[in-house]
Amino acid sequence: MGLIHDALKRKPNALVIIDPMDLMFPEVDKMKGQQVVDLYLRLRAVMCEYPRSLFLLTFNLRKPHREARTPNLMSDPRGWLNEIAGNADIVNRCDVRLGIDTFQDEIRVVNGIRRGEEMHPVLVRPVGEPDCLAGFEQCEPSEINLTTALSRTQQEYWALLPGEFGFEQIADKTVPRSSLSRLIRRAQSLGLLYDAEGLFVKLGM
Repeated sequence: MGLIHDALKRKPNALVIIDPMDLMFPEVDKMKGQQVVDLYLRLRAVMCEYPRSLFLLTFNLRKPHREARTPNLMSDPRGWLNEIAGNADIVNRCDVRLGIDTFQDEIRVVNGIRRGEEMHPVLVRPVGEPDCLAGFEQCEPSEINLTTALSRTQQEYWALLPGEFGFEQIADKTVPRSSLSRLIRRAQSLGLLYDAEGLFVKLGM
């Protein structure tokens, strides 16, 4: 912890990457919830001293059980995160929990859980040659498979939406208001919907 303090004194707005937690804090038994809680309290105390800093903790992937079916990150981010991390005490203490996994072919899905806020998946694909990866970009709508990107109910609602529509034009008339709000947020995160100053436009579908 002293090492983190010294580093933040020199760079108060640093991104602190702890990879993995086990090696940085070997004295903490991650299978004991109270020890994990105590560690997070210490980390939060440091963040209070340096409010412009950001902490990123990574976890070694747990070896999957041969007979177990890994949850889908697109539709079940909480189940996926718990399965991969192998320890709910660690995962549940983070304010933002993110994962990245294969969606189809080269497409990756980025999804997770934000404390107190709704989160929607984003689909990205690699940019550059295999031996010279330059990063990722959001997928074109034509590359997205609606069958796996949306729930069955959302697929049915999506089919009811015209190519262009206003929220009040559709809400509670064609699609229930709360369901429409969730569908719009998810479709926007996937690049399927464009907001043209209150007029929503379906893209590439």
